[in-house]
Amino acid sequence: MKTITRFKLRTILKDEVYKLQEKEEPFDLLSILEKEINLLGLKNNSYAIARYIYIRLGELFEYDVGLEYATEEKKEKLKRKRVNIRNVTDFSIICDSYAYMYVELLNHFGIPAKVVDTKAHVYVIYNIDEKTYLADLTSGNEDITRIKFGLKPNYNRQIHPIAPKEDTTFDEIDKMIYINGISTEEGLNFLKEELELKKRQEKWSQEEYTYQVFKIIEMIMNFKRKSIGFVSGVTYIYYLLNFFIEQYEMNHTHFLNQEDGLEMELFLVKKDNNIIYFSYQKEKDSFYSFHKISELELTVTVRNKNLKLIKKKKSA
Repeated sequence: MKTITRFKLRTILKDEVYKLQEKEEPFDLLSILEKEINLLGLKNNSYAIARYIYIRLGELFEYDVGLEYATEEKKEKLKRKRVNIRNVTDFSIICDSYAYMYVELLNHFGIPAKVVDTKAHVYVIYNIDEKTYLADLTSGNEDITRIKFGLKPNYNRQIHPIAPKEDTTFDEIDKMIYINGISTEEGLNFLKEELELKKRQEKWSQEEYTYQVFKIIEMIMNFKRKSIGFVSGVTYIYYLLNFFIEQYEMNHTHFLNQEDGLEMELFLVKKDNNIIYFSYQKEKDSFYSFHKISELELTVTVRNKNLKLIKKKKSA
């Protein structure tokens, strides 16, 4: 199988920031962004600054898993939560905290921006050269996930005066801030072609092909586990399943320990008429990992982590 290389940002200080995150030490996000923007020569380009910050926030922050199951009181508290860009101590955000943080950063760099609150959702619009742009990092958790896995964002684009059908808003800017090489999209296409070729050569059944897809996803997710959280991980697993299998029937179950904020997404597949489980869950070292799990391991994990069944669904 060909190796997937990330569609990497030319982020000079990325390792420095990840070390601070791992140590759970606070850091000055604004100073770090100023330093990176200067080093990359983006200082006098408002388009590049807006795009770069959008993508960096997607890399660094993760959607707060607690919102969906929180009490009304806690939901209101989460909505009022704001990120101190001079002293970041928590990398969990929801749409509200993201939007206010992004507006503050854009305004600092001289880009007019405002928060749009629809009550159901919060996002950002900003203006450059009399054109209006959308920034919605947390919409369906899509962009916050796509960015972490090196895919092009979908919700950062021009919306006025004309909303283009084909999103080429930042294509030229992306050439400035991305490293050239095999993109994530190209890498996934290589894997899919090789997997389908092997299916034909070895005459796999659909059951066997589905199992092999899960093994590929396991490899990808374990490689990325240090830099992702639960929400972006689960969202990407669903993306990969839809990418590799155009028509599939999958059973998946969601478990939660609300008190500790631990979650587990469980997938059931069949191979040779035997049931096989794959789970995405938190590991001992605090990283999230996707791997095959036996029925006994599943039972022990659910019991030891005090996980409760939240929802069970079947999708096709």
